[in-house]
Amino acid sequence: MRHKNRSRELLVRMELDRISEESPMHNHNSQVNMINKNREISICRLKMRAVQLSTDHSTSIEEEVYRIKAEHPDDNQAILNDRVKGQLKVTRAFGAGFLKKPTCNEALLEIFRIDYVGTNPYVSCIPSVAHHRLSSSDRFLVLSSDGLYQYFSNEEKMFPEGDPAQYLIAELLFRAAKKNGMDFHELLDIPQGDRRKYHDDVSVMVVSLEGGEIWRSSG
Repeated sequence: MRHKNRSRELLVRMELDRISEESPMHNHNSQVNMINKNREISICRLKMRAVQLSTDHSTSIEEEVYRIKAEHPDDNQAILNDRVKGQLKVTRAFGAGFLKKPTCNEALLEIFRIDYVGTNPYVSCIPSVAHHRLSSSDRFLVLSSDGLYQYFSNEEKMFPEGDPAQYLIAELLFRAAKKNGMDFHELLDIPQGDRRKYHDDVSVMVVSLEGGEIWRSSG
C-alpha cells in the first residue's frame, strides 16, 4: 500500500512539474504559485488516511451479535431478521428500555411488547471505549450518528470548501434521494417523520485539530 501511494505521489509531482515547465513565461509566476498550491493539496490528499476510532454498535458486527446471543442462550430469536428481537439494528443505546428490562417491556401496550426471555438486557448502554494519542499529522475529528455511515465509507476522501459538516449532510441527502429513485428536492418535501423510511436522522460534528474550529449540522 505504501509503495502504491509513493508511486501515485511521484506521478502527481511529475505531472505538476511538466505543467509548470510548459507554462508561458509572461504568466509564469502566477501559474507556478497555483501549481505549487495544487501540488500541496494533491499530495495532502494522497497522504491523508482515515482512522476509525470506534466500532459500530449494530447487528452488522459479528462480535455484537455473538455477545447478544451468548447473553440469551435460551432465546433463539434474540437476533431476528438481522435486528435485535426483530426491532432494532443498533445493539447499544441509551434508550429502548423495553429491550433492557422486562418491567419496561411489560409497561408497553401488548401490541408493542416483545417476547422477553430471561432478565438480561438485549440492548446494552455500556459503551466501547477506545484511546488514540494525537499526533501532529492528525487534522480533524468527525463525530456522527450511525446514519451517516449508511452512505459514506471511511475510505472516501473529500475536501469541501466551507462547512464540512453541512456538506456531509447535503451529500447524504443527495445519495439517499438517488438510492430511492427521486430528486433531492422531492426527498426534502417529504415530512421529516416520514423521511425516516428513506434515511436515518443524522447529526454530524467536525472538529478541526489544527485551528480548534467546530462545525455542526443535522438532517
